[in-house]
Amino acid sequence: MEKQRTQERTTLFVLSTIIFILYASQVQFRPIFPQYVELKGGGEAAVGLAIFLNWLAQAILAIPSGSLSDKIGRKATTILGAIIAAAGLFFLPVASTVILIMLFYFIAGIGQGAYSTATAAYPVDLAKSGQAGRAIGWSQAARQSALSFGPAIGGVLATFSDFSTVFIISALMAAVAASISWLKLPDLRQQKPVAKMQYNFRDAISNPIILGCVVATFSLQFSNSVFLSFIPLYARQLPIAIIGLVFTVQGLMNVVGRPLVGEFSAKISRRVLAISLGMVSGAAGMLVLSLSSSFEFLIGSAILIGFSTGIGIVLLLTIVAEQAPSEKRGFVIGFHNTAIYLGLGTGSAIEGIVIENFGYPIAFQSSALLTLAGLIAFAVLVKLKRNA
Repeated sequence: MEKQRTQERTTLFVLSTIIFILYASQVQFRPIFPQYVELKGGGEAAVGLAIFLNWLAQAILAIPSGSLSDKIGRKATTILGAIIAAAGLFFLPVASTVILIMLFYFIAGIGQGAYSTATAAYPVDLAKSGQAGRAIGWSQAARQSALSFGPAIGGVLATFSDFSTVFIISALMAAVAASISWLKLPDLRQQKPVAKMQYNFRDAISNPIILGCVVATFSLQFSNSVFLSFIPLYARQLPIAIIGLVFTVQGLMNVVGRPLVGEFSAKISRRVLAISLGMVSGAAGMLVLSLSSSFEFLIGSAILIGFSTGIGIVLLLTIVAEQAPSEKRGFVIGFHNTAIYLGLGTGSAIEGIVIENFGYPIAFQSSALLTLAGLIAFAVLVKLKRNA
């Protein structure tokens, strides 16, 4: 028994390392990406469209790649996704036009969408009954650590090298993650063949709890995207180092919250209440942000928003994983990831239009209202399931 536990911890560590490398490679060039697009003749609209297309590719691929991982295994899907992402990133430095940049970044997004669902489902397969939250918490902490600190790594690389080098290193990191997956990650697929299970899109969405979790995840990430996208412009009077500190605080709250919630998720008897508190915290963070762009208000907002996603995403993913049939777990978790990417992609796009027409306070307040609307929908859907 002790040997098995040690093996599970070792596998979780390997998986978390792979996740960190993959997501660091995915985001470390973000500080230079806008300038790179400009060098090729694009403007702000081209930058926004390229980023949107990448998120769109991830959103489109999240569900089918989850279904693929149910068939060929999480390990194989992770390797395949990492290779495709590496190919897209590798060709970015040789793109001669903005259109080619968009194409290669879209291809990278296809690979990223594939490994995102496979790596989200893997810890659930690994965990013993009742321990899924713990495995999810630590693997999600690795993911969020990379998303939080990857851009800083890229900024340092860009300081001592050129743009092309940063893209190539990102591609190599994805390839390294694929290699580690192949060499060190056990294949957890069931050895005995199982009967085919009829479970489709309608079956997943007709489950009120899964649908409620998807809505809640989308609304949380919508506000999170608005915070991450517009803080530098909203608080342009502050030094860049201070803006970086605000992002660091938000990232740390997010990172620390995920393993803590994961460790205690099995003991949280009222998960709906915990998720509700997290979503209220996110809405409050956006409302605080709408009041002022001063450092104190930015830090307060960063704490509240980081706390909200740190609590909410782990618990929502845990619930979705528990609601999914084991044979279709990857497929169902794909819905969760699609909600994440659609929220991140549409949040900045929609509220950017609101900002241009009505200003920052209205955009932040409307984001808060969307989060609260998502909370109401989540609570109503969960209650419907309980009363059924």
